[in-house]
Amino acid sequence: MKTAAYKPVEQDEFDLSPSETSAGSHTGIKFPDFGGGDAALIAVTAKLAGRINAASVSDQEHKELLRERQALLDKKLDGTINRQEENRLAYVRWSLDRIEDAKYGHSLDKIDDAVQMYQRFVDQLHDFHHQLEGATKRR
Repeated sequence: MKTAAYKPVEQDEFDLSPSETSAGSHTGIKFPDFGGGDAALIAVTAKLAGRINAASVSDQEHKELLRERQALLDKKLDGTINRQEENRLAYVRWSLDRIEDAKYGHSLDKIDDAVQMYQRFVDQLHDFHHQLEGATKRR
């Protein structure tokens, strides 16, 4: 079997721009930049993935989580809940919130978008009002 001969890599074989190096190292690896617009895309994708995952929960699993939450809440109200059960209650509540978000989150997002559009409209009206006041004062 023939083995390849080792050839040392010369530094000038790589075109390393400052953006491709990390903390002065010369690895030749370009790391992705997660700043700016990519973060919003990642957040939206993660939200959709979470909703798809939560939507796959069966009605039976949902009912079991509701029963478990009620039993844990009863223990909490009785004062007999222990630390492990409190942690489990927090997890069950979180799971139920994810399921609810999968069911109703899209509608709530639409409402939130409409509210934000209305707020932008109100801001634009205020700006327009100030411009009108400024124009009438100059006369």
